[in-house]
Amino acid sequence: MKCPPLIDDEEERLKALVDYGIGPDHPLPSLDPVVQIAARMFDMPVSAVNMIGNDHVFFAASIGVEAVDMSRRVSFCAHAITQNEVMVVEDATQDERFFDNPLVAASPHVRFYAGVPLRSPSGYPLGALCIIDVKPHPEFSEEDRQRLRELAGMASDRLELRRIEFATTRAKPRASFQTLADDPTCPFIRFDSSLNLAGWNGPAAELFGYDLHEGPGLNLEDLLAERERELFRTLIKNANAAGGIDALELPPEMTGRRKDGAEFLFEYGLSGRLTGNQLLLAMALRDLR
Repeated sequence: MKCPPLIDDEEERLKALVDYGIGPDHPLPSLDPVVQIAARMFDMPVSAVNMIGNDHVFFAASIGVEAVDMSRRVSFCAHAITQNEVMVVEDATQDERFFDNPLVAASPHVRFYAGVPLRSPSGYPLGALCIIDVKPHPEFSEEDRQRLRELAGMASDRLELRRIEFATTRAKPRASFQTLADDPTCPFIRFDSSLNLAGWNGPAAELFGYDLHEGPGLNLEDLLAERERELFRTLIKNANAAGGIDALELPPEMTGRRKDGAEFLFEYGLSGRLTGNQLLLAMALRDLR
């Protein structure tokens, strides 16, 4: 098996990828129609927009995908982003790069692959739109390649809209912790760097649909939409390592999750102090419904 080579300016490429605010737990729903169209257009069981991280691959959108090895070293798309054109593998068992790849030799037994690199405005390859089958397709034509390029153009447009949207969100002025906390009706939560709740007030319990006594013992992740959890957990872990929150680039808004599963948008202010080796934090919230 030939592992995919790294891209020139790999560090800059990874920085460009961060600008889109997508990850394993943050897919991009606007790309779902693109992969659905691709699967139908080419009569393929699998289509995906794969983004290439440092040592892993994650789906921005996918259809027909099973649980597979998501490491970069076995990824077909990690090869595709090194090319300027559509990468077509008519029969992976006959290709020296892939014949002994675990994705070919074992489940899901990939035989056919076609992928188009998706680039940032600065030209960095972020990932690829791909179609996959478990049978070879020697008939994949130049016209087919052109149609896949056109779908990749749709995917790139939607990625660019996401980049602009994410940049706008990051630039939005954050709510001040003190401004929010000065309001006696403001929901207020205290938690540690493991996100375990140390306490909350009545408005916070009411906002999330709990009784006041249910707060201690909850984890803050219980109160966040699933797609928000990994990013916030990582941010607080980094804050604990740095000994404070001053250098954090926190999103100004997040999506909360009530006890009944309903989701809602809120803005918040965050405060933290280091006690021993433990960062203790307080969050003041404002419901944006």
